[in-house]
Amino acid sequence: MYKSRAITAILALAILFSVIGFFVFSKMSTGGKAQAPEAPAIGSGSMPLDAWQAPKPKNTAVINNPKTTMETISPPGRRVELKATVSERTSDEIVLKYAMKNLSVNKRIFVFDQLLSFGENGELSFEDWSAYVFQSGSTARVVKGILTPPMFMQVSRRTPIVATAVDPGKESVGEIRLRLPLTENNQYFPKRSCDSKTPQDISKFLVQVGWTYEEEWVSASPLKIGDKDFLSISGEWFPLQNVEEVEIDAEGVTLCPYEGKFHRPTWEELEGDQ
Repeated sequence: MYKSRAITAILALAILFSVIGFFVFSKMSTGGKAQAPEAPAIGSGSMPLDAWQAPKPKNTAVINNPKTTMETISPPGRRVELKATVSERTSDEIVLKYAMKNLSVNKRIFVFDQLLSFGENGELSFEDWSAYVFQSGSTARVVKGILTPPMFMQVSRRTPIVATAVDPGKESVGEIRLRLPLTENNQYFPKRSCDSKTPQDISKFLVQVGWTYEEEWVSASPLKIGDKDFLSISGEWFPLQNVEEVEIDAEGVTLCPYEGKFHRPTWEELEGDQ
């Protein structure tokens, strides 16, 4: 009897040591490598709320504090602010005043609000109050920016791209003077006079102004036309321009649609994505 009890005790001890050995082997099977700690629960008290941050995805701006916002090529939120208003009106002219403000705190922008054209003899000319006008239903789109030739047209010579440099926190202010009734115009098409029988009522102005950031791949150099100094922009960048727009009332304004073949660029064409 004592012999059988001894055998039973030995078996029990063997089972106990086997269990202990199994757990020891399981711990050793991890290779002794440290496990990555889990992110603490926000507000758990084990770590300050701002001590752990999730990995930052690439090409995404992260606002660390109000003084260092808008640091990347594509920052979140508003990057510029465009304001426009009717500042003057007579029986044959309406004047729009606009201001484009750079909301960045550390990056200069180029505003494409200076439009060049070719004169009758092929010389470059400039009118600082000019703008392109396109009809869109009962809205007149008033555009200051870069226009590319339409897909169906080949152009052997194009005007230089010129811009106004705007430092962080500053703005570019200007006027747009439009003859009444309005007439559609595009630099790649000859100007047309307005037939007094064709004007259509316009209820809104949609002022659109093109701009881009100053980057290392965008070159700026001085350009003089006549007695006026410009900033000529060259390089390779995309989109061709960002487009900021603002809508204002145009009560009592009429517009003459362009007669004949004409092109009214879309938003995508203005940005160069066509």
